[in-house]
Amino acid sequence: MLQACAGHGILLAGNSGHPTWFTVIREVTVDSCRGMGIVLSGNGWMNALTESLILRNEGEAGVRCSAVGEMVIGENRIYYNAQHGLLLDGGCARITATGNVISHTCRRLRHWTAV
Repeated sequence: MLQACAGHGILLAGNSGHPTWFTVIREVTVDSCRGMGIVLSGNGWMNALTESLILRNEGEAGVRCSAVGEMVIGENRIYYNAQHGLLLDGGCARITATGNVISHTCRRLRHWTAV
């Protein structure tokens, strides 16, 4: 359980020299972080985010994926995040998002994200 982090709850970032491969984030709770709950970015393959609870984060998204490939995002509960619940950004390939519950995103009701 990660709670009240000053930045992002989990930041998993790779690049061409050090890609993120075969990483599974499972059954975690990320609550009330100043940044995003979970950030996955940069040249990764065969990663998964499953069965997690991501809530009340103040950054751009509860979960943000950018430039990742072969990613499974499944059976997560993403609630009460300040902007987007789940943000799939540029450069993503072969993303499977299934069985996620994304609810009450954005206190100001400007952006809603559904999967």
